Amino acid sequence: MPTYGSKAAVLAELSAAGYPVPPGFVVTTVDEPALDEPALTAAARRLGADRFAVRSSAGAEDLPDASYAGLYETYLDVPLDGLAEAVRACFAAAGAERVRAYHRGAYYRPYTYGHYRRVHRRVPDSLRAR
Repeated sequence: MPTYGSKAAVLAELSAAGYPVPPGFVVTTVDEPALDEPALTAAARRLGADRFAVRSSAGAEDLPDASYAGLYETYLDVPLDGLAEAVRACFAAAGAERVRAYHRGAYYRPYTYGHYRRVHRRVPDSLRAR
């Protein structure tokens, strides 16, 4: 199982095909224990923005027999100096009681899927879907 998740992979494919996808990067569970803040800041600066969206997701989120939609956290309009805190908060939210309860009640197999965080350049209000 890739560590970056299917949503990140689909966004990369859409971007490569020329669709307008906000540039971003993935922070995986491999990065979580010792989050490298200078590397995170450098990656964010390469996106050419001063505000970001940090979205939490997991490999098990969109399975045929389970949907974790709405259980994970999203932080919008995050400034560069708040990025590390938002990424950490997303990682922490993956272990929230609501996520564990859903997993126990709706998903009967051992949970072995990685969690990851997508960081995107913030989309201007004028371009957001209504």
